[in-house]
Amino acid sequence: MYQLSRSVLLGGVLVASVVGCRTGGSGVSDPEALYNNAHVLALNQRTKDALDTYEDALRAGLPDPMRIVRDTAMRHMLWNPDLRPRIREMLQTYARDTIALMAPTIEPGPRIQVLGKVIDAATNQPVAGAVVELVQTDTSGQYFPEDGAWNPRLFGYFKTGRTGSFVAYTI
Repeated sequence: MYQLSRSVLLGGVLVASVVGCRTGGSGVSDPEALYNNAHVLALNQRTKDALDTYEDALRAGLPDPMRIVRDTAMRHMLWNPDLRPRIREMLQTYARDTIALMAPTIEPGPRIQVLGKVIDAATNQPVAGAVVELVQTDTSGQYFPEDGAWNPRLFGYFKTGRTGSFVAYTI
């Protein structure tokens, strides 16, 4: 297990940092129905509507926000460099799971499990409810293929559990 007080570079390609805490959505709408609507909108190439509806689902308390990585209808939005910053911001804001998949099954590379634990540097105690951001390169060593601002393609957001722990499945 890696103990994080603020940030750590793992193996030269995986970066983790504690980015904050948040409690989650309001639960006023059915998050699964909203997500299913976003999925259908994405299938129909209505990207802006799909992202807006996905954000509504997150606000409503959608479990497993990182499921967008597994969803073949929604995944193309993650690969779009213009959309990725908004998606990353949404996932950071509504992070609520301690376990998530960062790299889809079609991403080349051997599968690994990363176990992490956030420890308060001052008290040496686990930090529950911290939002952790992980970013990494692909197998060619790139964080993102396009030129421009920092915009990693392989990333994950996690909320630590009561023991300060999180788990990432990636390459």
